[in-house]
Amino acid sequence: MDDKSKDTDFKSISQLKKETIVFLGILSVLTLIHFIWFYINYGSWGNVPFYTTFVHMLIPASSAIICLVLFRDKALSRESKFFLGIFILYVVVFLIESFYKPLIPSPLINFPVVKVAPLLSSIIAIFGFISIIILNIRKNGEKAL
Repeated sequence: MDDKSKDTDFKSISQLKKETIVFLGILSVLTLIHFIWFYINYGSWGNVPFYTTFVHMLIPASSAIICLVLFRDKALSRESKFFLGIFILYVVVFLIESFYKPLIPSPLINFPVVKVAPLLSSIIAIFGFISIIILNIRKNGEKAL
């Protein structure tokens, strides 16, 4: 192995370390903000509405997406950007519906899922699942994602 390839490997490892540290930093800050928000608004975990705790699951994925945008990852295809757009839309709508009020009132439609999660967020999530299945079924779709 020559010195040039060692230098290239070293730079890629250093870049990975940098990206990992930034990811963990963003993850920690978003989690801290989330806990402070809950504490200020609800006082204790007993008062927190059930579906708002789902935000914990969105924080790592949101942090990863922020890192993809920050580091301008070349692996992002058109299909990946489409799916990431749906995910970002879902996160924004879910946060609005979780912390303020549902955008579509629940009495409008009586589905069991509405009792657990807000309706518009559920519709966007279902659309996201269907679109990812369609993108995977398409020819070369799995490679593009």
